[in-house]
Amino acid sequence: MVISSLSEIPFLLFANRLMQRVRLTHILLIASLAAALRWLSFSFTENPYWVLPAQVLHGLIFIVLTVTMAMYINREVPKELKASGQTLNGLLSLGVARIIGSFFGGFASEAYGMRSVFLFNAWIALACTACIIWVSIKEKKAESITATEDKGALNQ
Repeated sequence: MVISSLSEIPFLLFANRLMQRVRLTHILLIASLAAALRWLSFSFTENPYWVLPAQVLHGLIFIVLTVTMAMYINREVPKELKASGQTLNGLLSLGVARIIGSFFGGFASEAYGMRSVFLFNAWIALACTACIIWVSIKEKKAESITATEDKGALNQ
């Protein structure tokens, strides 16, 4: 727990500057890759001491997702719905997701074993990474189309 908590400090110290320079989708991409790597390392770890270095990746996952989602909601949701958006995010990510994950994770670990569940989680994280890449490419295409249309309007 100490390693996990301490690994979050660098992001908290530099989050504002980082978010000004790097797109939120790219930050989420790094977090999803870190999650996949962490789950994958847990699935192959036999010695409990090797879990400790893997916990350093926690600083690239939990706090990054929490802060990035809060910033995204703050930027994208209309002013009158921001509080509702933050509440819904908290309810889903810190409440419902944990209840469902704990419930089904317990069944899955009993049925298939912890290593298999960790490996499955790594695949889920990689699928999320692919979704983030897809969204990022889609955003770039939309921006280039908008820029082209704006150029055309200026030339007329």
